[in-house]
Amino acid sequence: MKTPHLRQQIEASLTGTSPTMKNISKPALMALRFPLPPLDVQQTLIGAIGQARVDALALRQQAKQLREQAKREIEAALLG
Repeated sequence: MKTPHLRQQIEASLTGTSPTMKNISKPALMALRFPLPPLDVQQTLIGAIGQARVDALALRQQAKQLREQAKREIEAALLG
């Protein structure tokens, strides 16, 4: 938010007369245009997100198996 490109946009959208009480509306905030990172950085991020999704799925499956195992062990301990 401190990059010159964004600061220019923010300062152009500020409202309020007091220097210490400047405001920006939600529509103005949502309309800010962020520059894209270079293509190689975008590709690295996409790869990292894809790997994080794969890892998350594996962890969810592992958690499901552990819950099922715990359930079986509790049932075995209670029922003999």
